[in-house]
Amino acid sequence: MQNLSIEGFQISPQQKRLWFLSEQRKSQCYRVQCEILIEGSINYSILEIAIEEVINRTEIFGLAFR
Repeated sequence: MQNLSIEGFQISPQQKRLWFLSEQRKSQCYRVQCEILIEGSINYSILEIAIEEVINRTEIFGLAFR
């Protein structure tokens, strides 16, 4: 399996295919959205830290090619 280098990042053929499809069709098919209802008071600084921690622990959430 050959990897290609795009702007210093190695991508697999599967990643290249997904990128190509999303660029060609400008589709939202691989985009995941959700809505969460939180009742009660929210400590926004702690929520922000928690979300950043999830992003840091899950590599794909912090990666974007534009």
